[in-house]
Amino acid sequence: MKHIKKGLLFFLVSCFLLSSAAFPTSADNADYPTSPDCRSIANYVEKNLGLFVEDYNSGLNTDEKLFSASYVEFKREIILVESGDIAIYLDFDGDNGYMLLGDNYVGYAFEIEGDLEYLRNIDEIYFYSVYDKFMFVQNGELIPAGIEFKGEDFWDDFNYGVQWAGQDPPGGAGLIYNLPAYMLDRYDAGYLPHESNTLSGFILAKQYDLSTYYKINGNVSTSEGNCVLSSIYVLLNYWRYAKGYSSFPSTSSNYNPINDYFYTQVVNDGWTPHYPNNTPDLYLTIRSMAVNNHGYKTGGVSAIDMVIEEAAAFYGYNALDASKRLTWSFGGEVVNQINAGRPSLWNPGFGTYGSHSTVCYGYEVYRKTTRVLFVDFYTYVHLMKLNDNWNSTFRYFDYDAYVNGDGIYGTFVTMS
Repeated sequence: MKHIKKGLLFFLVSCFLLSSAAFPTSADNADYPTSPDCRSIANYVEKNLGLFVEDYNSGLNTDEKLFSASYVEFKREIILVESGDIAIYLDFDGDNGYMLLGDNYVGYAFEIEGDLEYLRNIDEIYFYSVYDKFMFVQNGELIPAGIEFKGEDFWDDFNYGVQWAGQDPPGGAGLIYNLPAYMLDRYDAGYLPHESNTLSGFILAKQYDLSTYYKINGNVSTSEGNCVLSSIYVLLNYWRYAKGYSSFPSTSSNYNPINDYFYTQVVNDGWTPHYPNNTPDLYLTIRSMAVNNHGYKTGGVSAIDMVIEEAAAFYGYNALDASKRLTWSFGGEVVNQINAGRPSLWNPGFGTYGSHSTVCYGYEVYRKTTRVLFVDFYTYVHLMKLNDNWNSTFRYFDYDAYVNGDGIYGTFVTMS
């Protein structure tokens, strides 16, 4: 998880170093776990892998892939982020999968194929989080392992994928309006609600309602690319109502776009000016900062953190800090932020919300339990609750569906 306290990180690493020397070897005569300790369980699995294979395969349908592991070819200790306890990683022969075993007969990972080559680097200490899977320390922070963060660029040819039940078109990882229907269709009935949190006092907004210019194509009217401005507005508006930043105004004004220095240019480019009544003054200030300081006209603001801080300083909140995160995690930028009462701005780099700005103000975690012999293996699905700037009600975003791949694009902007 991001922003892990240095004291806690030191404690976790210290526990690992102290416990590593005590890693026991398999007892020659043991044919069952002698205790709920993860080392005893791992030793049992190693000696009796055939029983695990048999039990797992007995529950499969005829068209499902069999678990084919024959022996353990590599094992190591992993630190569990949320508890600081140790778990044992077992890597099976060839490409026949791996598992991560914790205390009390809990399994944190189990795959019947594949291999995590990076875990073989014994000079690196690795962690496991129920939010972000395997992680390691980089520049004093925990970040997900095996993922290449590729910055803010996006693929304009990205395939959105299937539209699942409970989703608006075009589907993909976002636009989820009925979470139970989506989970049942994309995953299965075994996934049940496990953990959630939503910020109270959060007021949603649509960028269309705040747009100063529109483009009209037949009967369709689209807003300018003001998703960043709309996102910053709902962030600072939350700070006003939920955190007592009362200098942020709640008043509104009429705005005449003819006052824009680029008015003639954008009209000549096909934009139709709008004369919105009762535009929030807070939004107009944010727009003014983007226009005057960062070249905003009808779309495109990359200096999101700077616009936030400049708008906050305009109202006297010079200490309000915004931080753009180019490497991130669900535990750090979603769970930790929401549990601390702070929404965050989320800019996915591709897919459903590619090159678009949203605000995360809640999360949902679903969990599925699969028992193999005496071990309960947990698998998770992590979802973000968004003000997506397109809809007047919230939408969910499937974080796991987005990050499962070799490389990911996007940024978070957090506030404190």
